[in-house]
Amino acid sequence: MTKAAVHILLVSDQAAPSLLPALDPALKPAEAVLMVSGKMQARAEALDTVLHEAGVKTTRVALEDEHDFGKLENALLEVAGTREGQSIALNVTGGTKLMALAAQSVALAAGWAVFYVDADTDEVIWLGKEARRQPLTQQLRLRHYLRGYGFTLEEGIARPQPSQRHNDLLRTLVTQVGSLEKPIGQLNWLGQEAEEKKRNWEQKIASVQASEEEKLRKSQVGRITGKFRSVTAEMAPKKPAPVAVSPAPATSTGFLGKLSGLFGKKN
Repeated sequence: MTKAAVHILLVSDQAAPSLLPALDPALKPAEAVLMVSGKMQARAEALDTVLHEAGVKTTRVALEDEHDFGKLENALLEVAGTREGQSIALNVTGGTKLMALAAQSVALAAGWAVFYVDADTDEVIWLGKEARRQPLTQQLRLRHYLRGYGFTLEEGIARPQPSQRHNDLLRTLVTQVGSLEKPIGQLNWLGQEAEEKKRNWEQKIASVQASEEEKLRKSQVGRITGKFRSVTAEMAPKKPAPVAVSPAPATSTGFLGKLSGLFGKKN
């Protein structure tokens, strides 16, 4: 399959699937036609920037309504009518599902090649009768990748420079690595021993902290339990004090009792 001179790109949030084949030496077109919905103007602007920098001419086609299949199909048919006879390939990776369906129907009628970009395997999958996989031969540069998403990479970022003492130490280690083998081994052993002691101390400290926390928890539980018992004791109803009852005087119920009742008690 010969390299297509024109790529039809369905602009979406994902810039990489459009840029990967358009900048790959084996697939790079002379021109890219960007099918752009109203929501994707900023993404199209970013793609424009990267493609122009790479020497690819761009043309934008505005999509009136990305939710209307008929209008999408008409816009693509107009592109096909004005480019009859050109070598065209449709990149069906981007856009909405409705855009992809409309584009594929026009591609079939116009005889365009159709491909899909599998970013996970870095391959272009050609669809239709000549279905096959084609590995991408080049990765995106970081600058192109960031610009494709609307970001810029600042130039001339100052990198930290190592000090002279650092350079002298590196030079000594490199040039005298043989004679320093034993001391370096001892340093490594000391470092490992220090690390082991550190771990042991950390474990001891953690154990002491856990023990103190447990003691504190138990003391708090005991104090709360004591307070609870004291409160419940105060709230419990108290038993009334017993009332002393004096015995009633004995009364005589015989004959003498009756006489005493009639005549009263003598003084």
